[in-house]
Amino acid sequence: MGPFLLNAAIEQAWSRPIERLWVHTCTFDHPRALPLYQRAGFVVYAQRTVKFEDPRERGILPRSLRHPRLPLLQET
Repeated sequence: MGPFLLNAAIEQAWSRPIERLWVHTCTFDHPRALPLYQRAGFVVYAQRTVKFEDPRERGILPRSLRHPRLPLLQET
């Protein structure tokens, strides 16, 4: 369903008077997200590394939260 929804969103966006349509993605997106965007006609414009504080450290998310792309937390 992803490609169908993406194409519908692109068509809706271009139905308005716009000059550019951007998609921002990151390494937390699905590994097939960027290739999907590229097949839809998007090109990589820029890449940058952004570091942010782990929300589990501040209590925003539970410390027990696990995900393959999240580093393990140090025991305190």
